[in-house]
Amino acid sequence: MRVADDSDMQVIVHGGANRIGGNCIEVSSRNARIVLDAGLPLDALIKSATPAPAVPGLFGPGRPVDGLFLSHAHADHSGLIAATQAEVPVWMSEGTSKMLLAGSLFARQPEVPRNRRRILVPGRPAAVGPFRVTAFPVDHSVYDAMAFMIEAAGKRLLYTGDLRFHGRKPGMVRHLLDVAKSAPLDVLVIEGTRLGGRENEPNLSEQELETRITADLRTATGPALAMYSPLNVDRFVTFLKAARAAGRTFVVDPYQDFVLHLISRQTRLPRPGSRSGLRLMVPPRFGASGAGKRLGHTDWARRLGDGAIGAEEVRQAPEKYLVLYRQSMQPWLFPDGLPKHATCFFSYWPGYLEEERLRAFVAQLDTAGGQLLQRHASGHAHPDELRRFVEEIQPRSLIPVHTTSPETWRRWWPEAEVRP
Repeated sequence: MRVADDSDMQVIVHGGANRIGGNCIEVSSRNARIVLDAGLPLDALIKSATPAPAVPGLFGPGRPVDGLFLSHAHADHSGLIAATQAEVPVWMSEGTSKMLLAGSLFARQPEVPRNRRRILVPGRPAAVGPFRVTAFPVDHSVYDAMAFMIEAAGKRLLYTGDLRFHGRKPGMVRHLLDVAKSAPLDVLVIEGTRLGGRENEPNLSEQELETRITADLRTATGPALAMYSPLNVDRFVTFLKAARAAGRTFVVDPYQDFVLHLISRQTRLPRPGSRSGLRLMVPPRFGASGAGKRLGHTDWARRLGDGAIGAEEVRQAPEKYLVLYRQSMQPWLFPDGLPKHATCFFSYWPGYLEEERLRAFVAQLDTAGGQLLQRHASGHAHPDELRRFVEEIQPRSLIPVHTTSPETWRRWWPEAEVRP
């Protein structure tokens, strides 16, 4: 679908219009082409479908596109990497590369082959044919997400990827605004996940979420379980701070520990240890698992020393801990079934609760007299914040993506290019 046409720059939205996720946006100039993201639609993630848009030179026959740029490591933006042509270089931030590595090891997500990786340094332009592409950090629910400023033939295009304004890093959006306003912006390709009837939903910040979870933990009498993505480093910080404030020790798994290891040079986050209020619980036979073999650690507990904790220790005094939890852990962590009066914090998009496996988990939790608390801060901007963002930038043209309600933008911004 062609949504903007100029003799110097053309923009085609192959995926991400009128739906959440599945972003795949082609930008061309002077016979060169780059593509922004290669994602699975959100409904495909839930239904396990794997469609690929017909993009010549990326998913199908044709001269390979000159570069694929990934905004972040969520599957609705990067889930179709494995279907792309092997000749296409893939550009991303260092953190996105690391999150894709962790996701491939622990969550069966695709990884970019080493020979195709090209690392973007935030604020430093990369030249690809006639394009000058600069990455700028944005606050989202995965580590090291980026927006892209694309310049070619005297035109400027800003692609926001996914972003929010209520996270732990407000300085990111202020810097992005300064960059966008430094010269006239010809095209703004912007997400709108929460448009269309979601204006009145809660817009908790990470700090407000932390306060709420802390209060919940202080009143919980039994086991406390946290369900969230280990790639969401801000959410890890939220749960860690809440656990400490409530007098509990936060217990994580090798997936989260590996993410912390990967970003240890870029952050000051703690690693598991008896003095950090953070412990690591390793599944039985983890060293023989696919992730364990690739990482080369056959005995994680011995490697960690006092940072390790066993399942039996957690079961003996569950009121002392908050445990990062997945349903696959139950057979060895709770072999007799979920303990009574457990409190489970569900910190994902609520729509995932419609999946059959999660419905079964909630029913099991209810049977045990436990409670599921939906405690989530969205990774996406509130509509009011998006509108203020656009009003400050004043783009000449606006292309809405990653939304089921693109027509909302036309009411706010006459220059919005909305196509079916």
